Parts: sequence; structure tokens; C-alpha cells
Amino acid sequence: MIIVDTSVWIDYFNGTLSEEVDSLDSMLGNQEILLGDLILTEILQGFQKGRLFREAQNMLESFPIVPMLGMPLVIQSAENYHTLRKRGVTVRKTIDVMIGTYCIEQHIPLLCVDRDFDPMVMTFGTSLCSVIFPLPWDALVRRETIIDERNQGLEECPFIFPISLVSSYFWLIHFATI
Repeated sequence: MIIVDTSVWIDYFNGTLSEEVDSLDSMLGNQEILLGDLILTEILQGFQKGRLFREAQNMLESFPIVPMLGMPLVIQSAENYHTLRKRGVTVRKTIDVMIGTYCIEQHIPLLCVDRDFDPMVMTFGTSLCSVIFPLPWDALVRRETIIDERNQGLEECPFIFPISLVSSYFWLIHFATI
């Protein structure tokens, strides 16, 4: 099970060639992809009303759609936002904090290319989940120790699964149960 962020869906619909889009394409029909209601909103905002809007809506509604908020996650998202602000991070999109918080709390991996998740990676990576940073694929192994590229120390990875073995760096945010 995985959630695909808006940035990857937009690239997919625009026909952009990227490793993330290739990964999404290979997952379609082969892996359970959840679609968050917030992500659905962001995607559909990019289509003008009409035939393409309806086609995208019909295609996207074929995925399980999950509500990404609710009172506990609203509060946690606000707390995460305040934590980021206290650390001097300018949060560009509150909705990304909500999406990231949902994935952290539900322990669901997020496939994204959006660098707006970087502050969450840097701030919550070691305390809320086991792996949440760009991973060098040559270091991907189960239950092995890897050194993150920022040389901030060692992180133990209880479970990592590769989506694409082609990329040298690829955004896979995996939120594992602690």
C-alpha cells in the first residue's frame, strides 16, 4: 500500500518522463494505491471543468479514497506546523504538512518529488518514523544500517522496499511502525 503525492500525479497526467512517473505507472494495477482526499482535490484543481476533468475524476475515483484529516490529525498537523516554524522553517504549503502528517501517523509510504516535504524529513525523520529521507538505492537492504547522505549518523531501517532500482536517488518516504 502506498500514497502517491500530487506532484507525481501531475507529472503522470502531463506525460512527464521521470522515474517517479515510471514507478507510478508500474504500480498501477499491481500495488494498492491509496488516494487521499486532499491529494484528489489538488489534482482536480489542475483540470478545467469539462471532458478531461470528468475523465480524470472517473479514473482517480477507481482508487480507494481516504480522508486525510479528522480532529486528531488536524491537531497533529498544527503541532507539526508549529514545530517546523519554531525551527525556522517557512512552510510553503500547509496541505503538504497535512499529507505528511497523515502518512506518518498511518505508517503509509509516500511517493513524491515535491521538495516541500524536505522540512518534515529533516525534522521528524528520526523521531516519528524509521526512514524518511532520499535513499541511495545501492544502500537499500532490509534490516541493514545505512548512512544518510547528510552524514548525520546512522539510521536503522526495519523495512525498506525499492520501487525503482534504476535511480541513484529517489524520493520514497517510508513510514514504518516504530
